[in-house]
Amino acid sequence: MSASGGRTSPIRRSRPPAPRPAGPRRRSRSRARRKHDQAATRPSRDWIAITATALPGIAALGALIFAALSVTATDNQLKIAERGQITDRYNAAIANLGSRSIDIRLGGIYALQRLMQDSPRDQPTVVAVLSAFVRDETSSTAAKQGPQTSRVPTDVQAALTVVGTRNTVDDGPTKVVDLSFAQLANAVLIKDQFRGAAFPGADLSHAALTGANLGGANLRGADLPGADLSYVNLTLADLSHAALTGAELFDVDLRDAFILHADLRGADLYGVNLIGAHLIGTDLRGADLTLAHLTGVDCTGVNLTGAIWPTRTRVPDGWVRDPSSGRLSHAKAGA
Repeated sequence: MSASGGRTSPIRRSRPPAPRPAGPRRRSRSRARRKHDQAATRPSRDWIAITATALPGIAALGALIFAALSVTATDNQLKIAERGQITDRYNAAIANLGSRSIDIRLGGIYALQRLMQDSPRDQPTVVAVLSAFVRDETSSTAAKQGPQTSRVPTDVQAALTVVGTRNTVDDGPTKVVDLSFAQLANAVLIKDQFRGAAFPGADLSHAALTGANLGGANLRGADLPGADLSYVNLTLADLSHAALTGAELFDVDLRDAFILHADLRGADLYGVNLIGAHLIGTDLRGADLTLAHLTGVDCTGVNLTGAIWPTRTRVPDGWVRDPSSGRLSHAKAGA
């Protein structure tokens, strides 16, 4: 009892609070935490799966790269081997050209032709070699037999044919056809390709050049008496000081050609195209210019005595045309 006389109440013992039942909010937080933990561990597992899946592809890519490198290396080796074979063939053909046997020399010439076809990049070299062969062989032949022979040697004619029938697309920028001072009397160069070729001082007397392409060729001082140049392309060619006496130039294209101080006595120039040609000092005595195209031709110092002049073309100053024969003569001599 207390001091005041009242009853004392027993002492109340404190008890721990009972746990609250998990409510909906707490359960949702637990689920969110578990999802977060799973999401944290999932990337590592995904990367492992991705890596395992990609390994075969990476291996295949590596194999492909290795195969490509192997093919490239093999291709390079094949090219090196091919160049080595071409070099061997070239050396063998050159050795054959120096043989004393004409059959072996012919074999060397045709071997070079085949090499030129198989390896177009080597065409300029082959053409230069064959041109040198022609020059050397004809100079030695001329020294032994003299300049007047019935025909060129068989091997020389073969070399000329190989050079003249080549595919000019593979010539390259370098001019390689050099037949300077070659003795080519009676040679057969019909429809051959010699555009831009060098023939200065060459002997082409009585040569057959019908339909050949000699555009821009250098024929300065060349001997062409009696040569057949019918239908030849000689545009921009240089025929200065060339000898063309009695040559056949039927329907030749000589536009813008340089024919300075050339000898064309008795030449057949029927239907020739001389538009823009330079004829200063040329000897045309007795030449036949019937139906020739002569627009813009400079006839300064040209000797036209006895030349047959086209009917519808104006006669040059200082000359008169005979109405019956059509031949020219000096105006003073005819007065």
